[in-house]
Amino acid sequence: MKISERIGLLLLLVTTFALPASANNPPQPDGIFSVLLIFPIVLIGMRLANARPDPNEKRRPILNGLILTLCFLLTLAGTSVGGFGLLVILLYGVLRGGQITHRVKTARGRIVGAVVIAWVLFASLDYLVSLNSAGPSAGVMGEANAINRLRMLSTVEFEFAQSHSPSSGSGPVYATVEQLRAAGLLHNSFQLAQDRTGYRFGEIVDPSKPQFLFYAVPIRTQSSMPRWIRLMPGSSVLHWAFGLRESEATGVRSFAVDETGVIRYSVRPAPTPVTRAEAEKWQEL
Repeated sequence: MKISERIGLLLLLVTTFALPASANNPPQPDGIFSVLLIFPIVLIGMRLANARPDPNEKRRPILNGLILTLCFLLTLAGTSVGGFGLLVILLYGVLRGGQITHRVKTARGRIVGAVVIAWVLFASLDYLVSLNSAGPSAGVMGEANAINRLRMLSTVEFEFAQSHSPSSGSGPVYATVEQLRAAGLLHNSFQLAQDRTGYRFGEIVDPSKPQFLFYAVPIRTQSSMPRWIRLMPGSSVLHWAFGLRESEATGVRSFAVDETGVIRYSVRPAPTPVTRAEAEKWQEL
């Protein structure tokens, strides 16, 4: 087996086993596209500047292509494995840009080489920024926390009803958040007036009726940035530079739970208080 074939096999094994285990924080599409565009930009730049490759390089185009392809696949992982692939591609692009500037000693060669290097650096930055914003966004986390808190409120309400409802069959008795805290079923730090992870909670508990309603409405909504913008190279850098990252937003949906134990949701135009009649029309989660 030739040395080139051994290296290719080794990289293939690394990609096969390391990539699936590490692909838990993938970058946004724009970061991937920016890195992918490095290759055609380098080739076009060398063509425009008429920078011919070294004679030795002509003997190993397949090996170089295999290594760069596997490095690009590694960038899809979004972890330290992806960082290794990005580093190799970064060095490749910068070296190619330097070769264009060095071999073509004209103004055209210097401009083309500088453009290639500038794009390589920009693409690497776009990848890193898109990687940092690709994890669980604040919107997803905010909605998940709101659902969990409503589920917790529903659970403690049923616990309160089991221990406080009369045995005469008149129906269960439910409590307000204040009464649940007094009964030791809720931590004293839980207060409806306190915003939590971008959500504001409210309650409707009628002592004369065996029913309750707890709801959570987002006090800030997610960015209305169209999804197709994420496909444009450099969008992560632009949104990061102007403070428009989606990770700074909170959830979009409002949630509610009542004595049925069913959590419902809806997208509302404003974070106003929720009524029982409104919540009953929402879609089940």
